Amino acid sequence: MIWLGLIVLLSRGSVLLVFAKEDGQSDAFWWACDRAGFRCNIARTPESAVECFLDKSHEIVVIDGHQTVYDGKTNCPYRYVENISVSACYNELLQIEHGEVRCQFKLRYVGKELTELPKSDKNRADLLDTINTCIKKGKVSF
Repeated sequence: MIWLGLIVLLSRGSVLLVFAKEDGQSDAFWWACDRAGFRCNIARTPESAVECFLDKSHEIVVIDGHQTVYDGKTNCPYRYVENISVSACYNELLQIEHGEVRCQFKLRYVGKELTELPKSDKNRADLLDTINTCIKKGKVSF
């Protein structure tokens, strides 16, 4: 079983593969990342995974569930049934990127817009109008 984590930060299009050893699944994800145009890093230890993540701020993290040193159940909300097909890995990455990642970026954008509004009772009435305006302008769509 493979655990997929979604972490939305500043970078776009980057994947961190956390596999203790090279195998068919890690190779499939590596080639899928290359095919999809994602920047990809591989970490072999928990320490190197944390260091790499802090340095590069990946938006998608794939953790090999076969390794007991990685706690994918706690940190990653998505499960992927192991499949060494590059096409299956490619489709999974694109589904996450086009669904969850983009949605998170849109929500962060709206949140940023709203936090820049001055805080007052007058703005409470305008809050819904601001959200609707962002949606109508195409800045956010669900």
